[in-house]
Amino acid sequence: MVSFVWTTRRALPWVALFAACGPTPAATTSTGDDPTTGPSDTTASSSGTDAPPTTSDATGTSDATGTSAAEPTTGDPPADCLEGDVDINEHDTEAKIAALAGVECITGYLAFLNVDRPDLAGLESLRQIGGELNISQSEFVSLAGLENLERVGMLTIASGSSLTDIGALANLQEITSGGLGVSAPITSLPFHNLTHVPGDVLIGSTDLSSLAGLDALESVAGSFTVAFNGQLTSLADLASLASVGGGLKIANNDSLVDLAGFESLTTVEGTLEIAGNIGLVTTAGFPALESVADATVEFNNTLVELAGFDALVAFDSLKVYSNPALTTISGIAAFTSGAGFIEITNNEALTTISGFSAMTQIGRIDLSAVPALTSLVGLGQLATVEEQLLLSGLALVDLSHLGSLTSASLYISGNPALESLAGLENLVIAPELTVQFNPALTSVAALQLGAGGSLTTAEALTIVNNEALPTCDAVAVPAAMTELPPSVCIFGNLVDACDDDEDTCGIMP
Repeated sequence: MVSFVWTTRRALPWVALFAACGPTPAATTSTGDDPTTGPSDTTASSSGTDAPPTTSDATGTSDATGTSAAEPTTGDPPADCLEGDVDINEHDTEAKIAALAGVECITGYLAFLNVDRPDLAGLESLRQIGGELNISQSEFVSLAGLENLERVGMLTIASGSSLTDIGALANLQEITSGGLGVSAPITSLPFHNLTHVPGDVLIGSTDLSSLAGLDALESVAGSFTVAFNGQLTSLADLASLASVGGGLKIANNDSLVDLAGFESLTTVEGTLEIAGNIGLVTTAGFPALESVADATVEFNNTLVELAGFDALVAFDSLKVYSNPALTTISGIAAFTSGAGFIEITNNEALTTISGFSAMTQIGRIDLSAVPALTSLVGLGQLATVEEQLLLSGLALVDLSHLGSLTSASLYISGNPALESLAGLENLVIAPELTVQFNPALTSVAALQLGAGGSLTTAEALTIVNNEALPTCDAVAVPAAMTELPPSVCIFGNLVDACDDDEDTCGIMP
């Protein structure tokens, strides 16, 4: 089992605590960590300065008995709010929990580590925790005792194999400053009141069959990860989720068949990663997604169809790797242009790429090790590739669906069935053009100016080791251009009356 644990503990500004725990003083200052910083053990104080850490096993600034702060004066916490952090571990567990009887709020964090107890009975009065509630490596069966908890700064549950019920948190209204992390063999989530999480969300290594309990969630400020949930079959309860401020990762959920449930999601600011879901058949489920920084679909053993991105108009990269059952890439028809790249490699069953039917321009495309791909039908509108178009290890006979291409560096290598470059008749500019190791290739006339082709400009032209291609046909391509490329390398093709041109092989302009 993989566990996910946050170690950062953050305290809330006093002003946020007073509203829930008592009257607001006339003037307060904020303490605690910046939400963007790393782990910290600082604790809140009325002066706004960091209090020195104590050596107590039970608390940060409060003592081992968990006594309350003094009666408030201006700038002080309210009398019923315990000031500082509380650590509860295997030492004097019962005494430390008993010391919290009647306490409604804690300004700092509350952490449980190595606690051998079935539940949290005795904490029924607790309503707010300013910092993190962290429950780790303990023997709880349930979290009974936390039924009245309404707010926490951050929530991390990474307990042992006995914790199956966290339903006591059903009254939680808000996570105020950090993330939500759950890694325990639970079967249901109780967070029906949460609409926003200001940090990361991580649901991992659970026994959940669905994400019921997150049905009200509309936004996540950080990253959202759903991983290693072997019983998870549905994401339908995420239908309210509209935005993710970081990445969205759906990985290693063995029973997940589809991704239906993201009907409201429009934006993923980071990487969308769909990986290692061995039962996944289709990616359909993102009908409203318009933009994502990067998208990666890899190692999904039963994935047949990459589809369902009908609204996607912007991405920096799309990588589709090693999905052995994938036959079709479709449903990305709204994407027209971008400076990023597309990489599709090691998908041995892929026969159709029809999903980019409106794409006219892209930074780079790599299509490699796709031995069943016989057509580039989805690239019919592509006119410009700013960097490189790589075609390698494909089953193409010709390039007939590249008729709109006018400018691109081309690398055409190791395509065993490729017979001609028909389809490249409109290619005018190719800064670098390499055609090599295509054993069935017999014609490059589609490139030759005046013989049906349009190629006028290249900086480096390489035509090598195409054993069925007449050498005279190869040397005719640069000879017909308006200006001879600075680098020309032609050899290893079918021997005929023409000589190889090896003078500038290996010399780039």
